Amino acid sequence: MINEIFEKKSHTTTIDIVQTQIDGINRKNIIKTGMRVYDGKSIGVAGALGNFNHDELEKKAIEALGLKIAYPCDVSSNHTEKSEIKLSGISEDKLVEETEFLLEHLRREFPDFIFSHKVTYSDEETSLCNDQKLDLSHRSSLLNIVLLFKEKTSSNIFDGYWEEEIRDYDRGKVLKGIEEICNGYRNKVDLPLEETIPVIFSTASDLAFKKIIEGLSGQKIGMKSSIFSDKMQKKVFNDNFSLVQSLHPDDYSGPFFDDEGCVNKDYKIDLIRNGTIVSPYTDKKNAQQYGFSHTGSAVSAYDGVPSPGLKNILILESENTLIELLKGRKAVYAYMPSGGDFTSTGDFASPVQLSFLFDGEKIFGRLPQLNISSNLFDMFGKSFIGVSKNRITSFSNRHYMVMEMKVAKG
Repeated sequence: MINEIFEKKSHTTTIDIVQTQIDGINRKNIIKTGMRVYDGKSIGVAGALGNFNHDELEKKAIEALGLKIAYPCDVSSNHTEKSEIKLSGISEDKLVEETEFLLEHLRREFPDFIFSHKVTYSDEETSLCNDQKLDLSHRSSLLNIVLLFKEKTSSNIFDGYWEEEIRDYDRGKVLKGIEEICNGYRNKVDLPLEETIPVIFSTASDLAFKKIIEGLSGQKIGMKSSIFSDKMQKKVFNDNFSLVQSLHPDDYSGPFFDDEGCVNKDYKIDLIRNGTIVSPYTDKKNAQQYGFSHTGSAVSAYDGVPSPGLKNILILESENTLIELLKGRKAVYAYMPSGGDFTSTGDFASPVQLSFLFDGEKIFGRLPQLNISSNLFDMFGKSFIGVSKNRITSFSNRHYMVMEMKVAKG
């Protein structure tokens, strides 16, 4: 029998913001421990919050083997590795002082706006170890700023937001980013008179990639229920579109290993390369069941059984800046799309609650509420323009992604 411990430690300090004022400070320290046992055929799991008795937790995990949850897979072994991402530019003890400075600046520069939500310092550690010489751990300390804003005359709950996960804090860059969005919101502009217009998304857009992530599931492809079931190893997208699962520390603040303890070469693996679908994403069980390559794509609650899932996808950038990709055209920057969806055949439509007219360098102003539409195979095929080599901000690894779409006023 093999014993394995999956542990997550979290320390957070969160500053709540209401009416552009600090409303409260919350501190939390949480330890979650999962015990897994393997008998070669099944997996048993038990979990504990906070302090726990090791023998009692192990006993519960062994008893869970009686549930006969199949796990006929090799357990990860013989790998020791640690990594750390450490926040710079600000310390936890300066968090309240710095937040108050930012809010005072916003109260002065944007008296017509109300800001709310949270600033959070987090220090998190994830480890996975077993008696087969597996010892993996990752620790990251980060600053997360999420500011919702609304005009004082607005009847909406909020009109827009500014959000960043920050590893290297810079006050000037934070203020510049917030000001750029808020000043753009203040200035109303008209939609260009074109049926199809370059539309810009962040490469972190859940909405734009929803159908691709769903379709690349190894389980769905194995069961022939994916839109890509008959398209494996075929070229279906633009030459310039490549999608990678990346747990590399430069691309992802979480662990470099998946929740089964798999560490890919260079922490990355191709899913789509130059428009060709090369692999679905799989955990060990799905890879074995359907005969696919194992991509190290297992996710799990601390007290759960691993299952297939993507923690972080990376769209490979081009050699061109956003200005170069647009070639002098103005584009719709879909800053806050929400409520859209894909049909089973890939047709896509979505309202965009907040968007800006953008030339790749300057935000000209806020566009009226819009509707955008296309088809999955056009969005990432003939209509795909590319991904900028320049990042949206210096704080994160998000890039601009551009494609031609139909755009109409909402």
